[in-house]
Amino acid sequence: MPTLKELFIATRPWSFVMTTIIMIYGTLLALDEGLKVSWMLSIIAIIGVVLLHAAVNVWNDYYDYKYGFDNPKAGTAIYRPHPLVAGFMTPSQVMNLANISAIIGLGLGVYITIAGRPWAMLLGALGALLAFFYTGPPIKYKYRGLGEVGVFLAWGPLMTLGAYYVASGAFGWKPVVASIPLGILVSAVLLANNIRDIEVDKKNGAYTLAVRLGRRGAINLYKLLIVLSYALVVIYIPLKVLPLTSLLTFIALPQAFSLYKMFEKGSPPDADPRTAKFLQNFGLLLIVGLIISFFIHV
Repeated sequence: MPTLKELFIATRPWSFVMTTIIMIYGTLLALDEGLKVSWMLSIIAIIGVVLLHAAVNVWNDYYDYKYGFDNPKAGTAIYRPHPLVAGFMTPSQVMNLANISAIIGLGLGVYITIAGRPWAMLLGALGALLAFFYTGPPIKYKYRGLGEVGVFLAWGPLMTLGAYYVASGAFGWKPVVASIPLGILVSAVLLANNIRDIEVDKKNGAYTLAVRLGRRGAINLYKLLIVLSYALVVIYIPLKVLPLTSLLTFIALPQAFSLYKMFEKGSPPDADPRTAKFLQNFGLLLIVGLIISFFIHV
């Protein structure tokens, strides 16, 4: 039996920072609109979404291993402990861990629904479906070149709007539009992973977006996504989607330049966590910008 530490590592807990940041961001957008926020429901929602994120991570490891994409030489197994490649969990244990995590996460969605947010369960179910069918049969949309689109929808508009709704009980256009910079950076994290794995994916018949575009085309798209994240912040300020203090995201610009040059030197095994770290810093700076704007009203 795996230890509690091994079970925890199998969920890739370092990736939960990204999800937590996006959920907090959606909550603060509701506060920025002057809406009354339920912090208790927001905290429960963050826990539930993190559990769903854990499920998708573990499902992904299960199916990527099953279909032959993850092996001892795969980039993802080099920079982190892979439960099946490293052998500290069996396939059935991995699947059980994912399913239990998803059930608990959806259970929290049921509680939030009963507590006065009737659309919460639908939003949670949509997120769970996007999560499972990422690599799960029969859709397996990651292998059909739609992975970046799926994670953009899940971690962008759906998650941000969901956090906004759970916090306030209201829907609006602002969280959907404001989610786009972070959503496209989540897509960039996946694209970095898929650029690194082009040869393995192509060999195993997975036509990811990186495989379809080719290495050069995929790298150009990756760079475009990083540039677009900053361009949208600048555009959103005069449109009153984001406050002037969102320009704090430019503090992370040197890190963006480093990513911009990353693939010119090859495909590092940790390309995706390096991109995720930039996303986390970018998102934290957006959050700090929103908090500061509450006090100085810009």
